[in-house]
Amino acid sequence: MSAREATRSYQAGRSRFRAKLAELLAARAIEQSRRPVVVSITDIVTTVRKSRDYQRLASKVWPHVTPERLVRALYRNRRRLKEAAADLVSDEEIDLSLSSSAPARRIDMSATDVALFDEARWLIEPEHRTFGHVVIDEAQNLTAMELRMVIRRARRKSLTVLGDIAQRTAQAGVSTWAKRASRCRRAHVRDA
Repeated sequence: MSAREATRSYQAGRSRFRAKLAELLAARAIEQSRRPVVVSITDIVTTVRKSRDYQRLASKVWPHVTPERLVRALYRNRRRLKEAAADLVSDEEIDLSLSSSAPARRIDMSATDVALFDEARWLIEPEHRTFGHVVIDEAQNLTAMELRMVIRRARRKSLTVLGDIAQRTAQAGVSTWAKRASRCRRAHVRDA
């Protein structure tokens, strides 16, 4: 549990867990050895990490996850989907998501799917290219996930967001700027 709490991402926690597990197993092997140890602890840890039993145990306890696998798992689990969606989607929309399936290949993704996979990638390993300031035009058509995807690219969350709700063409886009701005620490909504 300490590996998960001390890291920002799934992958960083997994790497830390694997290192701690190898160190623990190496220390236990040294304790159980009746002979004096003539190799370094680093060599023993390396040997443990190369063993098939260690690999199996570490992967079973904390498996490698890809964004695609995470999204597929989300589409199969009502409780997890409801928890992840919070108050953003209705029970009917959750039912619809559960009755469909995640795109099998990247080529089959819609723009909204790209935003969902970007979120999954960020949860696993949050390293993205960022920019000093991001300008979004026609933002009224962005879904909440698409907006989150863009915000992640803005270093220090510095953005200029432009859009006219009266010109909204996407059903899932912004309904009010005040509602979106309420989720921001410092936001200024101005009508032009």
